[in-house]
Amino acid sequence: MAKDGNLKTVADHDYMGAACEGSAVPSLKDNLLNRHRMTSLMYYHEVLGNETAALGVPYVLGETNSISCQGKAGISDVFGAAIWSIDYVFYVAALKVSRLYFHNGTPYRYSAWQPTTINGTTPYAKPLYYGNLFTATALAGGNKQVVNLVNETTLSAYAIYEAANGGNEPQLSSIAVVNLEMFNSTQDPSERGQVAFELPSETADWGKAEVRRLTAPGVEVKSNITLAGQYVDDRGKVVGTRSAESADGGRVLVSAGEAVLVSVGK
Repeated sequence: MAKDGNLKTVADHDYMGAACEGSAVPSLKDNLLNRHRMTSLMYYHEVLGNETAALGVPYVLGETNSISCQGKAGISDVFGAAIWSIDYVFYVAALKVSRLYFHNGTPYRYSAWQPTTINGTTPYAKPLYYGNLFTATALAGGNKQVVNLVNETTLSAYAIYEAANGGNEPQLSSIAVVNLEMFNSTQDPSERGQVAFELPSETADWGKAEVRRLTAPGVEVKSNITLAGQYVDDRGKVVGTRSAESADGGRVLVSAGEAVLVSVGK
């Protein structure tokens, strides 16, 4: 079909687990915050993406999200899903997958926001919205290339480049670090582990960098989520005082259940 010009695109669906009747019961730790599961599932799409790219045909993840059958309470609608989504989007962006579409529905547990009052709950931005906001910030403007830097079970890091244009070399735009280690709000804050990430000194002047931190009291919460100190109110407005950090000494600390975006200073 591709040789005859009749194949225009190839698309498939995937989820990290299922909440459908008869399916194995998923968990936040095993299905979303264990990167081995996600990367294992994506191997199939990596192969398909490579095959279709060789034919000049774009490959698309036409429907995806955390847990199929509209999501699972305590997994799809908590902060851990936001952290997972960041790692997921960047990992897929580094493959030959041209587009990725998150499935949403007004009352669905895995939706990024609730636009109307449902069962007495007023409109609000769900945790996944913050993950989408983080990745949108990193990929704003398009024409980006993503390279995987760290690929461990609960830790990942990605370099985001402005793609080569007009004969210019790709330019580093930002680095994202995602710590998927479990930490619940019921635990003692002093027990929340941290990872120190050394930024590659030869690639940028990190003294001028801006660090945006996506954080919450724990991976199991649905509220008190902030990105660079700001949050999304019930009208969909980003409010609060922005509190970007600096990358002192070319190093950033990322706590369990957090993500940071380090943008190169201009």
